[in-house]
Amino acid sequence: MDPYERAVFLEKDDTMARAHLLAANDGATELSDLIEEHYVCFVYVNGTLYELDGMKDGPIKHGPCSSISLLQDVVPVIKAIMCNIPNSINFNLMVLSRKEK
Repeated sequence: MDPYERAVFLEKDDTMARAHLLAANDGATELSDLIEEHYVCFVYVNGTLYELDGMKDGPIKHGPCSSISLLQDVVPVIKAIMCNIPNSINFNLMVLSRKEK
C-alpha cells in the first residue's frame, strides 16, 4: 500500500480507532507545565528577517535580510538564543530551501 492507501485503511479500521481512544483517554501520561522544546522558524519576507516562535505573541523583526544573506543574517540571532541557555544541548538546525537551478 502507498501512504495514502494506508491512511485510508487506518481511518476505517474500528480496532485501531478503539485502541487510539483507549490510549488517548487512559490518563497515564501526566502533563507538565514546563515546555522544554519547541520549534522556531526564521524567514525573510520583503527584505526583512523574521523569527516565528509559537511561544511569542507574534513575529519578531530582526532587520534587513535577503535570500542570499539569510544564513549569515540568522546565525547571530541563533547564537544569542543559544547563549541564553548555555548548558543545553537541545538545539537542532534544519534548512528548507528550493533546489538551485
